[in-house]
Amino acid sequence: MFTTRAHIIAGVKQGDNMSWYQFRETYRPLILHCACRYGIPPGEYGEIEQDVLITFFKASKNFEYSPEKGKFRTYFGKLIYHCIVSHRRKHQSHDVSLDHELPDTVDAFMSAWDEEWKRHLYGQALARVRTEFSEAEMAVFDSVVLKGISPRICAKEKSISLATVYNYSNRIKAALRAHVAMLQKEEENEEESL
Repeated sequence: MFTTRAHIIAGVKQGDNMSWYQFRETYRPLILHCACRYGIPPGEYGEIEQDVLITFFKASKNFEYSPEKGKFRTYFGKLIYHCIVSHRRKHQSHDVSLDHELPDTVDAFMSAWDEEWKRHLYGQALARVRTEFSEAEMAVFDSVVLKGISPRICAKEKSISLATVYNYSNRIKAALRAHVAMLQKEEENEEESL
């Protein structure tokens, strides 16, 4: 069973340890991806994660969803941006990788944030789908859809029929679309829940 974001945030606000764990597990990949994208050295990812989570935890007691202020994803994106900016200022003397420059303003960051959020929702949906299908089915999906291996080659490598490859891939794609739609609907309805 998967818990909605509204339920997790309500639990965090009440100090529930399981909700806090779920929040961390849900948003950790997103935080770490942003740290990587904006040039934070891998050895400092944990520090960024901790800064974001502590900042959110401190603010969560007072966090109230307000539609006129925007969505949770906007709030969380700005929080990550400010934590990365703060971290980079604190570590200016270190050799922070500038391969991917951090945007100068939060507004510039937020224009790229929507893609980050979509990738995050897709990752959440994929994690849910992985619990619904067998390892063999997911291996076919991973090969054909995620790695781009030809269905014919995949069928030969896995010693299954081409029809089975298409069947697995199509069923998993349909489930993935359904989970993405469910997560998007949850996000659209979050103002009623938070």
